[in-house]
Amino acid sequence: MEVQKRGCVSSRTTAVGTARLGLWLLMMGAAWMAGCDSQKETSPPATTETASGTGEGTAESKTAEAMGTPAKPKNPPMLKGWEKPDLLLVLTGEQKGFIEPCGCSETQSGGFSRRADFFNQIHKKGWETLPLDLGETLKRSRPQDQIKFESILKGLSEMHYGALGLGRSEIRIGADRLLANHQPDAPEGIPFVSANIILFDTPDLGTPLRYKVIERNGIKVAVTSILGKTYSEEVAPPAGVTA
Repeated sequence: MEVQKRGCVSSRTTAVGTARLGLWLLMMGAAWMAGCDSQKETSPPATTETASGTGEGTAESKTAEAMGTPAKPKNPPMLKGWEKPDLLLVLTGEQKGFIEPCGCSETQSGGFSRRADFFNQIHKKGWETLPLDLGETLKRSRPQDQIKFESILKGLSEMHYGALGLGRSEIRIGADRLLANHQPDAPEGIPFVSANIILFDTPDLGTPLRYKVIERNGIKVAVTSILGKTYSEEVAPPAGVTA
């Protein structure tokens, strides 16, 4: 699960469709969540245009047309031209605590509500999905972030995520918090997975799972994650966490 530290973009989304004849890989160019430590710009006004580009236009675009200036192009239909896969894998990560966009970019995408709308559009196509999160859900480990972590887990559960890989930010909130929020067998629970993170020096705790086998639409997918050497050395594990 080792990734390189980036600047202003976080929580990239990747969709992978598995079909009997092969694999398709789509890198969603816009980040679903984005955040930046630099000075924020004023966020643009809300629009009525949908992610699939089926909206009838925005007040901003109509004003632009009236003034004779080019309107911003609409987004193309989502996954246009794709054949229906047996299972669509959706990978997200590096949310950095931004449940909604921070507003640091005019063309910024993101937010849990938009991500949920993405899944709604996919499900309307009749496609089965398996969302997985790579971790880095938080930016800090303050009490506020610990509460936010619980809200993020609830949101992931409502979007039917199959697993959450543990990263630096999850380790920093503490082993006790991870143990309290790990409910792999509950219908609404999100399993934590990591092949090389141990809580309280006790591998038999059952959390995080070394791996998780998830079955969707008759297809079994084995999922795990690994905290890379760079991040293992960067993070000073809190009491009770071994990486």
